Amino acid sequence: LPYGNTSPTGAFTHHNGASASSQASHQAYDNTEINTGSTSSENDFIKVKSDYYRQKFIEMRIENRKFSWNWSAWFFNVIWCFYRKMYKVGLFFTGILLLGLLLPEIEPILNLLTALSLGVLGNNFYMRYTEAALKKAESIPDLQRYTYLRKKGGISISAVGLFFVGLLLVGIMIGVITEFLSYMG
Repeated sequence: LPYGNTSPTGAFTHHNGASASSQASHQAYDNTEINTGSTSSENDFIKVKSDYYRQKFIEMRIENRKFSWNWSAWFFNVIWCFYRKMYKVGLFFTGILLLGLLLPEIEPILNLLTALSLGVLGNNFYMRYTEAALKKAESIPDLQRYTYLRKKGGISISAVGLFFVGLLLVGIMIGVITEFLSYMG
């Protein structure tokens, strides 16, 4: 198949596209097939740090876990979501953080909950996002599939830049509204 490494049943094995060192670290999972419902390669979709995410996804699937710590998601939180092209998740948590700006007394709690939620659930969010995109790619004609996977997968530095521009604009808007309200009152 042109878009991935799968077994004849369409299921991923732990070593598809992984480096030799990554394969050696997964010897306990030899011959374990993980059915993601797609024949497209997760490695091709994830691109950056694919060995790390594939290892996390395999562990989560085999152990049937939803929780798996991700330091990048914890530290960068919503920025990490946009970097990984998970725009809906990023917007959801951005909304929570903006709510904290409107309610300063609970802002530190919301910031901490956002960081912890993404730290603990970030790998799960990314695994579900990856699986859904790869499954949808199967229904797209071959000529359009590459474009779709390129658009949905990998990373986006420009999305992070747009996030910061949007944040700046929201900050300016809040400042203007605050000044206007103080002038009126």
